[in-house]
Amino acid sequence: MLSATIRVPNGSVEITTTHVPPGSSNGWIKIEHLEDSVSGSRPLSSNPKLLCGDFNTPRRELPTAEGITLGQTEDGRFNRTLGGRWDAAKRDILLGLADLGMPDVFRALYGYQPQPASWILERGDARFPRRFDHVFAYPSLGPTAFTYVHELRESAVSDHSPALVEFAERVSAPRSSAGDKLRSCPAST
Repeated sequence: MLSATIRVPNGSVEITTTHVPPGSSNGWIKIEHLEDSVSGSRPLSSNPKLLCGDFNTPRRELPTAEGITLGQTEDGRFNRTLGGRWDAAKRDILLGLADLGMPDVFRALYGYQPQPASWILERGDARFPRRFDHVFAYPSLGPTAFTYVHELRESAVSDHSPALVEFAERVSAPRSSAGDKLRSCPAST
């Protein structure tokens, strides 16, 4: 993880970026990294925060606003080998950061439709799109748009599509971590 406090015209913003290693090759290191990312996101100052990066999770997001983590099988059952802690660490990132006042910016803006992919697993002729790259931010930062730049993945500059997020020109001070949450977005139909 890399963190910095950035001065903006009317205050400061704490920004952290991270790359969570894949669990398939790093095992429990991934889960410990996810747990540390959540605990490191707890408010220590009055500055608004932003956490972004490659989280290598979830397996799938459903239009019903439910997620299937890599701690579960495709049908939603717990993976017997990995179990509850693996699943909980991933859910704490995807949903728990909202409880700290830092919702998933893409989902806060657009709900659970569309279902974009920032990385694609290819196995033979099969393709498994995943949204592994996320931005979590205090709503006081005023996110206004979020897109994935697929051209960079498609032209092999990276194996991920980077996130491009636009924010309001002026940052407002957060009211509190509890009072600064965006409302939950219901699944779009």
